[in-house]
Amino acid sequence: MCAQSRLYDFFISYRREEYARESRLLYETLSSFEKSVYHDVERAPLGEFKKKLRQAYTHSNTILLLVSPTFFDRCSQEDDLIRKGLEHVLLRNENKSRDYQLIIPICFAPNFVWPENIPVSIAKVKDYQWIVLDSERMEDGVRQILEKEKEFWKDLRQRKSDALTIAEYSAYLNRQHKFRLSITILLILLTAFFTWFYWPEPLDIKKPVHSWEEAKELVVRSVNEKRFRKESKILNNLINRLSYHDNSSNTICDAISYGFSGIAAYLIKEQHGDFFSIDDLGYTPLMLACEINDLDLVKLLVECSEKKKNEYINYISFNNQTALSKALFWSNIDVAKYIIESGADIFKTVTIPGGVSNWSILMEAVRCNKPDAVQFLIKAAGERKLEYINMSASNNANALALALGVGNMEIAELLVQNGADIFKTVTIPGGVSNWSILMEAVSCNKPDAVQFLIKAAGERKLEYINMSASNNANALVLALGGGNMEIAEFLVQNGADIFNKEKSTGRTILMEFAQAGNLKAVQFLVEAAGEKKTEYINRSTLNDVNALVLALGARHMDVAQYLVLNGANIFQKRTTSNGDANFTILMEAAKGLHLDIVQFLVEAAGERKVEYVNMLSANNCSALSLSLNKKDNKVAKYLIQNGADVFKHYKLGESLFDLMLLSIVAGANQPEIIKLLLDAANDRKKEMIDHVDSDGCTALMYAVTTGALESIQTLIDERAELNLMNKEGKSALDLAKNEQIRKILLKAGAKSGLQLKKEKH
Repeated sequence: MCAQSRLYDFFISYRREEYARESRLLYETLSSFEKSVYHDVERAPLGEFKKKLRQAYTHSNTILLLVSPTFFDRCSQEDDLIRKGLEHVLLRNENKSRDYQLIIPICFAPNFVWPENIPVSIAKVKDYQWIVLDSERMEDGVRQILEKEKEFWKDLRQRKSDALTIAEYSAYLNRQHKFRLSITILLILLTAFFTWFYWPEPLDIKKPVHSWEEAKELVVRSVNEKRFRKESKILNNLINRLSYHDNSSNTICDAISYGFSGIAAYLIKEQHGDFFSIDDLGYTPLMLACEINDLDLVKLLVECSEKKKNEYINYISFNNQTALSKALFWSNIDVAKYIIESGADIFKTVTIPGGVSNWSILMEAVRCNKPDAVQFLIKAAGERKLEYINMSASNNANALALALGVGNMEIAELLVQNGADIFKTVTIPGGVSNWSILMEAVSCNKPDAVQFLIKAAGERKLEYINMSASNNANALVLALGGGNMEIAEFLVQNGADIFNKEKSTGRTILMEFAQAGNLKAVQFLVEAAGEKKTEYINRSTLNDVNALVLALGARHMDVAQYLVLNGANIFQKRTTSNGDANFTILMEAAKGLHLDIVQFLVEAAGERKVEYVNMLSANNCSALSLSLNKKDNKVAKYLIQNGADVFKHYKLGESLFDLMLLSIVAGANQPEIIKLLLDAANDRKKEMIDHVDSDGCTALMYAVTTGALESIQTLIDERAELNLMNKEGKSALDLAKNEQIRKILLKAGAKSGLQLKKEKH
């Protein structure tokens, strides 16, 4: 069977509790493409419904399966209608039946994953390629479905033809061509014959009827004359109801849905059916009349509902529609105007899918890109239009934000002209307050919206552009963080302040992006600073941190390199948290044993590297002294190789002691560092190891005083002079902290000060 020979082009299979609105929208969109679609909204006894459902499955070319993570939960039941239908189609497809049917799974979530609870009998449904649809862009989705279907049937025909030889296939095509030509000629002759002898009067489905018999006759004729050829099977249901004088509201709803307003009016006037009831989607007859733009029928329904008019007009359907929203969605302005005059509440809000509450009709009109409806609603709001325009939903959306989000500048302009507050701020998820519409437009990368808002701000544009949220984000920060350089450029051109500092820390935007390693943003900001770039790069926070320090601290060497090339001062000094002034970045890196940063800074110092390496802080610390570590001396070795002075003297605090580094280290138990310094002294090793300070003390004396056994042994092994006396006449043996040290010294040949004095005299 070919794809065009069945009764329906498409069968929409779905769970009503999940996708009632989406399935209805899909049905209406496919129908607008002149496709015959079975949508199981018929109202019939269960047995008849199951029978029709099976027939529809069999007589549809393509099954559209609206799936979700919970779609297959009920498929575990063997009598589930969807399961039985799928088993039938999949079995026939597996047997390579000529009656092949295409299955297209459809989901409304991009991250959809097939659930694991799919029964084995229908598990092969996962082999069919699924499509992601957006309920807000259903027309584009339908085009995608039609293209996929076209390719499938073309491929299927090709596979069938490949089974024939070229000669057989050519003969087959010739027979098909002759047969179709004969049928076409016959149909033309028959059409001409019947047209000549019989031409019925035009069929008016809206004409008034005066009895059940007239109503039935009108529907029967519309089916026979193929006025509703694609819906003929569905209309048979309406014929049956009229035949049995069905007094349900569904009869009225069906009559309105298919355009039989005359029949609907008859049923309402004669009180055949409760027009306060609803159909399967929760639509009242009034909503359906508003949708088809039948003002006379709308007036009749409103007049008949006089006692409960306000309740009836403002009733909300299952998918959050009202009579007014129906009229506005289909741009039926005259009907909307009458509905409002009759009591429709334009301020009424609903909760839309996703749990977003306080959603107004104006927001829906903006989201659906209905400028006529927006203009109409603003006018209808009267003196309360400012309140109405600036209403916010629970997700902080308002009419202006929605208009800018969909890129409808015509509606946005209309809203601003009528009082939309562009300076209004909200609190977004995460607890960030003072979030403006401009920030939202920037974060969503909407350059047109950004330009529109800045223009709308007028004389207050500088204030508007530089507004900050509670997390210190502003429009420029968001643009640079998102890599939207076009927007960032526009913001700077219109007054975005790149020099502004965050009050509590004193940080600039440049510092934030330097620490984040965003080289592109850093480059943009430095270039934007122009002649003031050197000053900008070297600006410091309240605790003397700058962009270069932050970049190096986060190991963003590419950012650091760029900053240095553009004027970052590596010689800049600051005061540390413990009060040590004149502290350089190199000292900080050496203290942290960050070899890569130390190498970068020393190389950046160029001809001044020896000076840079040997700088002292206010507390007489050098990069070398800070880098000496018992476990890792890679940084110290690198500094020594690049000019660090191992003979440099250090003043300890406010004392008068002026010591070499070896004497300071000797007092600690760090033999590895002692060897490192002595090796660096080369041929001046003896001078270093026996150096006496202003009190006449040597490195060995400091070691024996503190009891650093390993240091003592290392100094002895390196031939330190054992028998020198300080200014008090004491030798190393006299200063020994304990008996163990005295024994070590005596064994090595040390003498007391008294012995040395006697020998001297």
